[in-house]
Amino acid sequence: MDDDDFDQVSQILFDGVDSLSNIGSPGTLIPITENTRAVLCSENFNNVIIVASQFDEGRCLVFAHNGYTKIFLNDETEDQDFVDNCRRWLARGHDAEFQSINDADSMDDVEQDGKILIWDGHYTKNDAFMSDLYAFLQQGGALICGATAWGWLQANDGKLLSDFPFTRFCDYIGVKITDNCIDCPDPIPFQPELVTFKNVYDIVQNLANDPDNIKYFTIVALAIKELDDTFPGISVETLQNIVMNADHDVIPSSNCPIQDKSCREQSTGICSILCVLPGIKAPGNCDELRRWPCISVCKPLASKHVRLNSAFGGLLFLESPEGEMNSITILLHHVVLTPTYDLTDPNRAKAWQYRRDHAQGLWADIAGQHIVFNVPSKSILHFDSIQLDRVLQFWDAVVIAHHELRGTEPKHRERIVCDEQPSFGYMHSGYPVVTHMNVSDPNAEEFILDSNELEKNGAWGLFHEIGHNLQRDSWTYDGATEVTVNIFTLHAMDTICHQQVWIHSWLKSNISSTRKYIKDGSNFDNWKEDPGVALFIYAQLAREFGWDSYKAVFRQYEQDEPNFDSDQEKIDHWIETFSRQVEYNLVPLFKFWGFPISQSTIDSLSDLEIPEISDEFIKMAPERYQA
Repeated sequence: MDDDDFDQVSQILFDGVDSLSNIGSPGTLIPITENTRAVLCSENFNNVIIVASQFDEGRCLVFAHNGYTKIFLNDETEDQDFVDNCRRWLARGHDAEFQSINDADSMDDVEQDGKILIWDGHYTKNDAFMSDLYAFLQQGGALICGATAWGWLQANDGKLLSDFPFTRFCDYIGVKITDNCIDCPDPIPFQPELVTFKNVYDIVQNLANDPDNIKYFTIVALAIKELDDTFPGISVETLQNIVMNADHDVIPSSNCPIQDKSCREQSTGICSILCVLPGIKAPGNCDELRRWPCISVCKPLASKHVRLNSAFGGLLFLESPEGEMNSITILLHHVVLTPTYDLTDPNRAKAWQYRRDHAQGLWADIAGQHIVFNVPSKSILHFDSIQLDRVLQFWDAVVIAHHELRGTEPKHRERIVCDEQPSFGYMHSGYPVVTHMNVSDPNAEEFILDSNELEKNGAWGLFHEIGHNLQRDSWTYDGATEVTVNIFTLHAMDTICHQQVWIHSWLKSNISSTRKYIKDGSNFDNWKEDPGVALFIYAQLAREFGWDSYKAVFRQYEQDEPNFDSDQEKIDHWIETFSRQVEYNLVPLFKFWGFPISQSTIDSLSDLEIPEISDEFIKMAPERYQA
């Protein structure tokens, strides 16, 4: 098959087929060499799910989920037309049968003539087997294979993707397996416009003629992240040089955003100023990209000399395996000192004075005992040690307050990273918590290191996101994710900033909508749609019974670690646990707000006294506050 015919492979495989069933959360693939082609993408051009490869005389289809290998062995698959198209392409129009090699120990045990071999990559093959499989392809054989790389990593704790034999096989045929995990619609539509690019090799060639192509640069940047120095076929240094020597106008910024719609809706990837912190992704559907979508690099210290470089610079971190303490000595070349501060360092004042005067790094690492901030250096160079101590002690107190409420101890520092363009919302939780850049501006009202403002008014947004990191599923039901998290927010506002729960300014701003909710009959479906309305019952509980009651309830959950099969079970257990703790029947209060409550829960609490609660909301419909 010549290149022109091979370029049509996606149309051939999806001839008369509009979509492919979604059988799970696939990973993603990168077609690297000139003998590979992207076949199916989900929602954007970086999410490649199927790659076709021509390996000498042979043909191969690689899937980003091992479950797809099963549809070729199922006579009743709903994707039969797609299966038939694959059979025709792989066998070059000849009649051929599918045959699994999952349980074969040697290619000598495999009947090869007139067969299309099927391999679920999670069935491990040794090097000798894979070598024979290469030879089978070189001689004109046909293969369908697939693996879910992120699933393999979860099942093989402590392993790297390079330890997965299937990835080594795919490397050899020009396909890179990534550890990404993506959500796909069901079914996954075939969108030929998303597979217009052939492979990274072709893009590298085209960049010489079109050096300002943003879409191409995005693909190349993502390839750099995934490739290692031993990959055959294309030089990583070549790819790096392309990005590193790119005109600065190609790099998105607030002054030069990417406006091209075909790129702005497609870009995904790991994005962080940190070298080893996973999980920060570029938005996939935004109006513009304000920074490059892939600016982090992570490499294992697997050899005596490790070369690590980035077109964008940034902070350098060394990450130990989870649960292990390591002591190593390293020598770094071509790095600059960056401003760092650690509240636990007894010599921090002297060290800070030196770093403030001499460190040239553009990003700072400012750490308390339980929290650390990564902000632009210019945001904090005007601080002295006393000022840094004060603000870090404030944030440590917030983290401690959150844990004290839940009944746990901090096990690691929460990390806060400022980003030009977070992947979701204004801020999002996780490790790290990611915020917009405005909170790093010393002149902004939202500056997260302004002790005077923080001690007076707190920081609702960041209190909230740190709260998400402590939230428990066992007491958070459907529709309450953005509600129960604010129990932590209210508690910190009260205990740290001395802003009383009843009635906090955030709650005040929701009084009107809450009155309407009660007037309209307190429909629980509407309660779940409005976190401002929904928080009032939790504030009432704090007002009536105090934070010690919450602490006791949360500690009971931590001790029991209950598991539930439904949201109704979660709701019933919460009402029963809180009622028993405060020794009052809280069923009427929860019924007032529209909660669905099982009859068994109502009956079990009937022996308790109903508390006398009267506020502006109860007075709106007192007849609804009863057993």
